[in-house]
Amino acid sequence: MPSLVIPKYQPSSINGHVEFELPNISHPSFGKATISGRFPRIQPRFSRPEVDPKIISGLISKYTKLVAECGIGTASFERAGDITTSVAAAVQFTLYWNPTLALDSKGITFYIWFLLFAWVQYVHETYVKIILMQEVEDPLPEIEGLPGFQGICKVLQRMVVAGVDFVGDADDYVEYIEPFASTFQVCFQSDDWFTCCRLDKRFSLRTYNSWRQWNAGPDVCLEGQLFVRGIRIPQKVRRHPIFKRIMTIVMSNVAWGAYQFKVNDMFGAGKDLSTAGNHPDNELVFRVLEKGEAIQDVVDDMCLLIGEELHDLIYLKQALLDIFGESENLLGFLRKWSTS
Repeated sequence: MPSLVIPKYQPSSINGHVEFELPNISHPSFGKATISGRFPRIQPRFSRPEVDPKIISGLISKYTKLVAECGIGTASFERAGDITTSVAAAVQFTLYWNPTLALDSKGITFYIWFLLFAWVQYVHETYVKIILMQEVEDPLPEIEGLPGFQGICKVLQRMVVAGVDFVGDADDYVEYIEPFASTFQVCFQSDDWFTCCRLDKRFSLRTYNSWRQWNAGPDVCLEGQLFVRGIRIPQKVRRHPIFKRIMTIVMSNVAWGAYQFKVNDMFGAGKDLSTAGNHPDNELVFRVLEKGEAIQDVVDDMCLLIGEELHDLIYLKQALLDIFGESENLLGFLRKWSTS
């Protein structure tokens, strides 16, 4: 694992506000509407300098070929788009979410393979076993309705190889990867739940938000980032209610500083409302279509909650340090919320 060099903690701060107005939002249930709102934003402290487009193109070309070598086709990426588009997204998100990692680092290699795997279809038990380097059936079976299952497993196996190479020892890898595997398993189970029980007006907003944070997998992405940064959070910290509250805020509202699920839901409302079936992973759509709330009232409430929880996040981070001190691992964890 790489050694951590973390500077002294610098508290986060609110840096102005984002104001928006989105016209021509439409749906048969309410006709046309213009929505507007205002919410605060956190001042980012870390970001990656602009990367030469030629370097990004080279990485996309490289991983597109490597994915093809695994034996999977476009059908395996039907939820995310074609292979090249998915690879491009994996490369760009990896670079953006890990701004302090070098482009040619082993951590970047691991994280790209992780995102590529996350965007293909999955069979839960087998994949968790592969992540934890446990024995699986050999050869793997062909599964009807899951094109390229064996190839998808090869993608995951490449991630594991990259993880072991990054850590330097297979036994240490299994120990360090366990929180990552556990969050993946919860994400899988959440997806299973939705396939047999659609979230609709029968369920409360609180239950919807709980499902949303599990299914969207922000905790999985976070655990992947902690892994590639060599940041290990002790169980005594993970069990503390302040840590759990920070994670709930991060998973349900705020991800990596500027990324906010509620913001994405508001800005993407027009597209999601116009899509057949209407996206259940958009809170605004859920509240308007399933719960019958007025669209602007929902926007106002979501903006208010963003502000409240951003402020809470700042105070909770400091409280966690007051209790456990400024250890390198804890500083590394809190530093993630200062990434632009």
